[in-house]
Amino acid sequence: MVSNAQGSLVKALLVEDIAVCTFILSTMLRRFNCEILVVKNGKEAMDLFLEGKKFDIVLCDKDLPIMSGTEAVEKIRAMGETNVKIVGVSGDDNAMEAFMSAGADVFMYKPMKLETLGTMIQEVINKKNAMFVCLNMVSNAHGSLVKALLVEDIAVCTFILSTMLRRFNCEILVVKNGKEAIDQFLEGKKFDIVLCDKYLPIMFGPEAVEKICAMGETDVKIVGVSGDDNAMEAFMSVCADVFVYKPMKLETLGTMIQEVINKKNAMV
Repeated sequence: MVSNAQGSLVKALLVEDIAVCTFILSTMLRRFNCEILVVKNGKEAMDLFLEGKKFDIVLCDKDLPIMSGTEAVEKIRAMGETNVKIVGVSGDDNAMEAFMSAGADVFMYKPMKLETLGTMIQEVINKKNAMFVCLNMVSNAHGSLVKALLVEDIAVCTFILSTMLRRFNCEILVVKNGKEAIDQFLEGKKFDIVLCDKYLPIMFGPEAVEKICAMGETDVKIVGVSGDDNAMEAFMSVCADVFVYKPMKLETLGTMIQEVINKKNAMV
């Protein structure tokens, strides 16, 4: 049932303190050829992410020693870990609401069925394969770096978008407000793409975009990025080329980077 075209292992983190439950879930994960790491409390799970470890899926119980599962999930999401699929697993009737409000993707009551886990593992594999295709899709015939300006004042958003841009080998400059973005262009700096948030200190994103366009900077691709429902109109009414709601998907960014590369290559 579970197939993986690219053959990469699914890395699973199991956060469970009851030996029987650990044994059952580990056995099920091994049926799908997962690489498994087991920890017994929420703090240990959080520490792994702080150490830079990466996982494709996390199965997390609620009632754990030292730090509960729901608190751990909330802290992991606060680190900007948006790509990992987090599954809350518990027999507690109140656990679903607690996990989903903390940032879990899915909640499952114990005991979990093998078919249910298999479906989730296949979803993870499909996502990994889509990212693999996306990363290999972006090709640059002339090898010149894409120069990206990221205008963002929220640290977590900066981290996520910078990490995504680096996946496409972009050269990145980060500024924290609209005025700093304008100053880069006034100093004669050139960029291929600008990712700009709406609500920024000193000068909002749309105002900065309007002023950049007024300088005659027509070759740069300007992307408005925000979670605000009214941001699209604000950005597109100035001169942004594209608007994308947060959180931005890797595939979406990949498509835009490829468009920039194609334009650069056409000009060579």
